[in-house]
Amino acid sequence: MGKSRNTFYNPILQNYGHIKALQALIGNNKQIYSIIVFGEKATLKKIDIENENIKVINETKLLETIKTYNNEILTTEEVKESLNKVLESMSTIRQDIKTHVKNIKDTLEENKITCPRCKSELVERTGVYGKFLGCSHIQNVDILINRSNRKIYT
Repeated sequence: MGKSRNTFYNPILQNYGHIKALQALIGNNKQIYSIIVFGEKATLKKIDIENENIKVINETKLLETIKTYNNEILTTEEVKESLNKVLESMSTIRQDIKTHVKNIKDTLEENKITCPRCKSELVERTGVYGKFLGCSHIQNVDILINRSNRKIYT
């Protein structure tokens, strides 16, 4: 097995967040029905959900579950309006995420410590007194960094 670890978020809690976001976009006056679908290989244990508008099912039951809903909640025009609001919100969120990632990368780049002599990347080395940073380009340049004030000693 690989060494990478992935975080698995609880789909029911994620769905709750999605429903709240939808309600904020389209308003609380419309009933939202939620169907959380797991793949056919998933084993669903006993899931206690007290809200009758939320169903947790295997994908084999999807069509059957959808067919149980036969009351029209939104008009075609309301569906279009809601969809436009969601798409607009998603494009804003995507842009926010891109900006956020860029800001993190810029901050990391700004905080990157380079060799004061040749501006090469510093690498962690181990010496007789423990770990220290050294120039990746010039082998005999040792850099000591005071972690509290980031002052560099060569």
